[in-house]
Amino acid sequence: STALDRLVQKDPKNAELLAARARAYEGQGEFKLALADLDTVLALQADFAGARVHRARILLAQNELAKAREEADAAVKAKADDWSALLARAAVCAAQGEFDSARADLKKVWDSASGEEDALFGLVQGHWALGEEKDADRAAEKLFQKNPRHVALLGARGLWYADHGHPEQARAASARLLELSP
Repeated sequence: STALDRLVQKDPKNAELLAARARAYEGQGEFKLALADLDTVLALQADFAGARVHRARILLAQNELAKAREEADAAVKAKADDWSALLARAAVCAAQGEFDSARADLKKVWDSASGEEDALFGLVQGHWALGEEKDADRAAEKLFQKNPRHVALLGARGLWYADHGHPEQARAASARLLELSP
């Protein structure tokens, strides 16, 4: 039994604890347990938009696109200016081949996100999913202005460049990542 399990046992109606345990379950590949905890979160607190975003991402990873879209739409409906909900819906739309809808959500994030690192990283990933290298680079540069040591972006950028036939850029990203390593 983990510490989170014990905390949830002591306070089984704590939506924040259940959401945290769901994230832990997801990290362990226990998607059914994660979804069950998120169901409980929503039963306790129907307007917990983060739970819907989380459900959408898990369902997308499991290729349950229709269910993922329902969750992402519900998250955006609950909180239309939530960049994490918009990014989740953009990812689902891209997976469904609804590229114009995905672009529209990415534009809303770009217009509304106040330069938060996670939002910018999500924009990079969203534009990559659409094959929009220039827009991804624009978001990446803005992120690097905020945090020139954003290790996750450097690693992801190196992999993306390598996978898309840009060996010079892949090497440059990898070299920069190695410079930041202790």
